[in-house]
Amino acid sequence: MSQSYIAATRQELLKLKDKFKSAKRGHKLLKDKRDSLIQIFMKTYKEAAIMRAFFDKEFINSRERFKLATSNINDSYLKAIAKTTESKIYIDSKVKSIMGVKVQDLSGKAVGGAINYSQLETNYHLDEAVNKIANIVPKLIELIEKEYRVRKLADEIEKTRKRVNALEYVILPEMMQKIKLIKSKLEELALQNTVRLMKIKKQITKNEMV
Repeated sequence: MSQSYIAATRQELLKLKDKFKSAKRGHKLLKDKRDSLIQIFMKTYKEAAIMRAFFDKEFINSRERFKLATSNINDSYLKAIAKTTESKIYIDSKVKSIMGVKVQDLSGKAVGGAINYSQLETNYHLDEAVNKIANIVPKLIELIEKEYRVRKLADEIEKTRKRVNALEYVILPEMMQKIKLIKSKLEELALQNTVRLMKIKKQITKNEMV
């Protein structure tokens, strides 16, 4: 408990009680926020895990297709295809709030054909690899959004947990201890006043009898 001077007055007691009530309300709100954030985090984490598994599987598959495709295609021709591609990806980013946590809301679209080369000079493995990559791009954008959101939620949960613990184990107990100390001092002062009044009354009665 803080060793700073505490004024043992009824005004200070009322002030401390009001602060204690406010801190209790804040503690409850923070606990509710923490619990809600944990629920959202778990839901988002599961969604991200499913999406990650899907993306990894599809990406590995498309990479294997690409390896098969490039085994009998000239490297210089592949580089020329890559340089002249007409396919572009546009990503739109907006900021949204989840219980006060600012996260990115991403959406994306591909413009232009994925295949912009002569299919007579390539093989179907390349076509499949290119199409698969084009199809998983939107999923990749969604996965980035989900995993980023998971990290932001985890950070906010940790911050909220620390604030809840600080209130629960430090601030509230210290405030309660101060309230008890002031009450004890006021009771002691009241008892001293009572004793003093009794002595005065006794003295007055003794004087009247003389």
